[in-house]
Amino acid sequence: QDPNNDANTQTTDLNTVVDSGVAGALWVLAVQPSGMGATLKAAQAKGIPVLTNGVPSDYGFSGLQPGITFDVINYKEYGTALGQQMAACINSKLGGSAQVVFSRSQVGTAGKADIENSAAAALAAGAPGARIVSNLVENARATAQTDIGNALQGHPGVNAVMSTTDEGALGALGAFASAGKSLPCVTDAGGNDEVLADVKAGRIYA
Repeated sequence: QDPNNDANTQTTDLNTVVDSGVAGALWVLAVQPSGMGATLKAAQAKGIPVLTNGVPSDYGFSGLQPGITFDVINYKEYGTALGQQMAACINSKLGGSAQVVFSRSQVGTAGKADIENSAAAALAAGAPGARIVSNLVENARATAQTDIGNALQGHPGVNAVMSTTDEGALGALGAFASAGKSLPCVTDAGGNDEVLADVKAGRIYA
């Protein structure tokens, strides 16, 4: 299943599978663990083993659960890599100075605080001349394009976008294209096929 980073779609699709009884096991990369506790409990009740990301408290559990394996991703390392790549682009293409839009994930997204805090810290350490001038929360490309377009009007000097999602990065490309401006530096912590093609074509730095 691919919910396209939509937490509600993911929960609905998983509930359908659990309720139907067709799944022998679930391997889940939860978009928003805080809203998926009931789904895991339903799988538990049916004896369906689950492997998912995060820790029990992310799902509202007080501790480890029978039949559920919680696999913790190193979100701090993940975010650090995002910020380091943003800094590398700013240093190589913009002389170390940039105005940055930080496109963040929705509240409840797995690892949100660790990813975003470590990304911002790595950017500040790697490119001290860069400044985050706008923080946005994005989940859909169309919304991201509109929001980043509005941010660009308020901060016409923006020349870099650091995004924790594919939607934010792709929306940024659309926003700058609509404004007739170039966007030298985009980094993205997603990595779908479209984004990878943009990396290969040089539209996204990393």
